[in-house]
Amino acid sequence: MNWDCCEYAIYWMVTQPECCKELAASVFGYSCPSNLYYGEYKDGDWEERGNLIPLKIIEKWSDGKYHQEDLQFNFDYFKIEVDGFIRDRDKNGKSYPKLEIPEDLLNFKPGNKPIDLPKELDPRINPEIWDLFHSLGTNAGSRPA
Repeated sequence: MNWDCCEYAIYWMVTQPECCKELAASVFGYSCPSNLYYGEYKDGDWEERGNLIPLKIIEKWSDGKYHQEDLQFNFDYFKIEVDGFIRDRDKNGKSYPKLEIPEDLLNFKPGNKPIDLPKELDPRINPEIWDLFHSLGTNAGSRPA
């Protein structure tokens, strides 16, 4: 699925009380957190469209709003993105406004339980779920019959 059309759905997911640390950390990694250091800070405003998701994750993580579920996620990609972020942070300094990122988020490790999505929730199989994704502007392939 393409993130370019579903920021609002992802934002909704990471703001739910049921959202776990594994999902939040995975989304944080996929949100290209290094963008927070490159040309996104303008006139004291971090909250441009592309930054809303990682900033909300930082806020909720710092406030202890996420719980641990021991779920697996694509750790290799998370590690690449977060290592790049740490490298950029160290190069640019840690004094950016409103950007106090918890070290336990940057050093988060995935759990061991595989995520097993029931087939009936797959938008490539379920027309109702496909319609939901489509209404949010998210490309999930052709609508199933």
